[in-house]
Amino acid sequence: MSKINLFITLLWSCLCWSAQALSLLPNDNSARDAALRWLQLVDSGNYRRASVETAQDVRVPQHWLNYFSAHRARLGRARSRQINEIRHSPSLPIENWRYTTLRFKTSFERKPTVMEEVVLSKFSGRWEVSGYTIFTPGKWSETVEHAGDFSDQP
Repeated sequence: MSKINLFITLLWSCLCWSAQALSLLPNDNSARDAALRWLQLVDSGNYRRASVETAQDVRVPQHWLNYFSAHRARLGRARSRQINEIRHSPSLPIENWRYTTLRFKTSFERKPTVMEEVVLSKFSGRWEVSGYTIFTPGKWSETVEHAGDFSDQP
């Protein structure tokens, strides 16, 4: 494949992904509402309840509590939160499993610009939180520690 064809293919893929990430589907409202309800628990400091109101496959409360303690508590009160991006996965052949990733641009009391990423899994018609990551400016594309681990190891 020539470099021009490769470039065009990559550009087209990026454009398609961007269009998909920014489009709002009817199901987006229920995913957004589930994420915001869960984030209200986190914002109120009710980390224990937030940790048990996650998808069963990632429900290792101590992992979530450790993440909240190390990353979320120090940010202070949430001042504003706005959806910045929504990404949809294709359905997987395992029990019609699919997930949606919502990224929020959030302003906190002690950190004015943060990106929160909430990953929601849909099982049996219901959205459940299966991942949460806080990114700081300049590091939004870096792999960082996140809450939601598919293991029971501490």
